[in-house]
Amino acid sequence: MSSEQRSASDGPGISPGALFLVLLGIFLLAFATSWWRLFVFWWQSSTYSYAFLLLPLAAASAYLRWRVSRHLYAGPRYGVLALLLLLAAVWLAARVANVRVVEYLATVLFVPGLFLYFWGWPLTRRLLFPFTLLLFTVPFWDLLLNLPLQRIAAHGTVWLLELVDIPSYREGLSVVLPNGRFEVEESCSGLNFLLVSFALSTLYASYMYHGDRKRLVYIAVFAAAAVLGNVVRVFAITLLGYFTDMQHPLVRDHAIIGWAIFAVIAVAMFYFGRRWADPRAAAGAAMPASPRLSTPEVRRIAAAGVVIVGLAPLVLMTTGQAAAPAVAAAGLPAARAGILGPRDTRDSWQPLYVGATRRWRASYLDGYERREVFAAWYARQRQGGELVHQDNRVADGRRWVSVLAAPARRRFRGHEVDEYLLRGPGGEERLVWRWYVVGGRVTASPRMAKLYEVADVLFEHRGAWVIMVALPVRTDPETARAAMMDFLDRFPALFALGSRESSPELWQDHPTGEGNAR
Repeated sequence: MSSEQRSASDGPGISPGALFLVLLGIFLLAFATSWWRLFVFWWQSSTYSYAFLLLPLAAASAYLRWRVSRHLYAGPRYGVLALLLLLAAVWLAARVANVRVVEYLATVLFVPGLFLYFWGWPLTRRLLFPFTLLLFTVPFWDLLLNLPLQRIAAHGTVWLLELVDIPSYREGLSVVLPNGRFEVEESCSGLNFLLVSFALSTLYASYMYHGDRKRLVYIAVFAAAAVLGNVVRVFAITLLGYFTDMQHPLVRDHAIIGWAIFAVIAVAMFYFGRRWADPRAAAGAAMPASPRLSTPEVRRIAAAGVVIVGLAPLVLMTTGQAAAPAVAAAGLPAARAGILGPRDTRDSWQPLYVGATRRWRASYLDGYERREVFAAWYARQRQGGELVHQDNRVADGRRWVSVLAAPARRRFRGHEVDEYLLRGPGGEERLVWRWYVVGGRVTASPRMAKLYEVADVLFEHRGAWVIMVALPVRTDPETARAAMMDFLDRFPALFALGSRESSPELWQDHPTGEGNAR
């Protein structure tokens, strides 16, 4: 028995439970912003709103299990502090780079991590099922499961329609009938049913069964039943649409029938699950005595926990007070080697990048050809003002649209750029190169840009750029690509804008730079 265990005996001292609640409270305060953002997300999401019910259920389940197993207290595990430090680093990186899913995941995982540090593995193992419930509140399941569930629903619906001799076929995620078409959208994937089934079955199995294998089998069967129930839902709605010529009200509002089917499945699973339940322990058994901690032990445990919990938020506050970078004040580079500019432009091509600190939209004259340039600079990454965001686009989608489904990756001067082919008014086509410069590092990868943002905010404070160059496609994309490479070869200051190779003395503040912000 360890010295920590020997000290955790009956008698005078401080209850570990009280000390843990203090540490947990400090953690909740230190990470209050992340918890608030997560609560707001639950409130606004129809898929994850059940988390408001799941969270108190998980807390109650954890308390009841801790109450009967607290005699297994093994003392703090200081080696777990390395795991908590890793989680804090991940949380800090996610906050700086505005990767909300990773931020939420690290925040939630901190709870079982803090419990493991304080109580040790024997007691933590008894609470694995309540801690697992917390994972179902983190909004990353839709990223992993929506598309597979949509495919299962589409395939299953067509198979069932064939069984009842209704002509149909699948086209991507669409079920095509003679008198209409049903698109299996994300809201029809059944993800909400699957997540609720995971949560309910996990909680139910943790009470009804003693063995982990039996619990996992019950959870898997409940999940499979939920997926099949969603297939039946889509099939039933498709039948209603087929026989009513798409006029039945449930064709447009089919959430009710989905939850009705899920309720039947849940009742059946609870009924059959109870028939194979393990015998419950006899009631009235005396609760184990609560261990006690001496004052020196309390100081050691609390000090280490508080330092780990408060370190990441403290670093975030420190970096948030750092002076904003001023490297972008100079603007676009002055032209060289027979290239004229930057000049004001009224061109219709306007990329959409929201929340930028400054934007520049100008043109350069290369002989008789115009080269359109767009640049946006982000001094600070923040919500609603992020370099890499789903709302940022190379074209507005109305006057100019992308011809390719995804950009092509090209290499230039040892770096990668993304190549787009756009089509605009009158059928005009343009070749566009786009690249990011974050903390002085050039990349075309959004993921690498996010990682560079973390290093820039913490250490360098240079800000982040997105730069694009567009030129017309006169004959074919290959010829336009060669012209692009020739232009940037003779004008290296543009490609190096914002990077560590840039020369500030070559920059020129475009007089209409602020006015051209779009």
